[in-house]
Amino acid sequence: MLAISTFPLDPPMLRPTRLIAAGLIAAGLLVAALTPAALTPAAMARWWTDSTGRYRVEADLVELVDDTVRLKKADGSIVSLPLEKLSKADREHARREAATGAIQRYPRDAKAFYQRAVSFGNEEQWDKALADISEALRLDPDYVEAYCERGLIYCRQGKLPEARAEIDEAIRRAPAFARAYFDRAYVHAQTGEVDASIADLGRAIVLDPEYTEAYFNRALARATQGQWPGVIEDLDQTIRLDAEHGEAFRNRGAAYTKTGELEKALADFSRAILLDSASASAFTDRGAVYAKMGRFQDALDDFDMALRLDPKQAETMVRRGALHMKQGRLPQALADANRAVRTAPELPVAYQFRAALHGAMGQAQKAAADRQKLEQLAGQRP
Repeated sequence: MLAISTFPLDPPMLRPTRLIAAGLIAAGLLVAALTPAALTPAAMARWWTDSTGRYRVEADLVELVDDTVRLKKADGSIVSLPLEKLSKADREHARREAATGAIQRYPRDAKAFYQRAVSFGNEEQWDKALADISEALRLDPDYVEAYCERGLIYCRQGKLPEARAEIDEAIRRAPAFARAYFDRAYVHAQTGEVDASIADLGRAIVLDPEYTEAYFNRALARATQGQWPGVIEDLDQTIRLDAEHGEAFRNRGAAYTKTGELEKALADFSRAILLDSASASAFTDRGAVYAKMGRFQDALDDFDMALRLDPKQAETMVRRGALHMKQGRLPQALADANRAVRTAPELPVAYQFRAALHGAMGQAQKAAADRQKLEQLAGQRP
């Protein structure tokens, strides 16, 4: 069965209000631009890696402005590139160095401490993140974004009452701050309060009708309650605001599958693949729709591609095995079933499928052993 993305999503990445230029914060305001005269001595040269891991350069950090990082190579040449092109570790290093430079020059700049807390939080250095965000709030007690960030830090530590209290304080101080409701919706979801989560996402949308991720998250929340028309409506809005939101297309495709609108589902999964041709999940999803439509070779091709992209997708192995079984190719089906069990030995559907397959092949003892394992797994679930 096709699945909507898990709700709640992983905790939101802690978010900077804006990237800070190394060493240039003016009286608590982030600079909008820098001239060459603003270049500051950087940290020791280090190796920087791009997001693909294929390219590296040894250089000093010169500055970080408006999502662009400038690096000085050993020969003195300056390289400028979008921050997103760096590896995650290097992105956080650049942010942290920029913020540290700002703090050294303007030690009462709350935004600089906030920025560095964001970087520490994204690397799960909780104590350092909390120290910096608390200093930001000491310097500026009305810094509502910082209350939200401290709430997210507590949430990612599993301290949900503390997380809720921080975000409630942000809402008390700024009742029209949409992001606070968005963040509180995530905390509600952690405690299983899906209705409260949906309500807070609705408040965020009322305050900011262009809040793309609020629509997307509300769609995922509604999916847990089977509200498929509402799911599709929210994903329509997500796509209206961001026509390249691949996960929105993929999830809307899953919702259309739930409502039996297979042609629409097929179109959405195909669009998701166009946006991200390396998405194994999108190929699996489209393959499942092809199988429902009786287009078995197309389904098989998509399952094959999904497993080439991600050889550890055990559920895709089960889907492909079921297709082989349906078409009478029992040895190929058994190979996929065995591979699924080896890859994910705690996956119930792998044993369920293999038990049915063993039964079809007249291997009653093996089928019984798989059913017994399935019962053991069921007993282990909370």
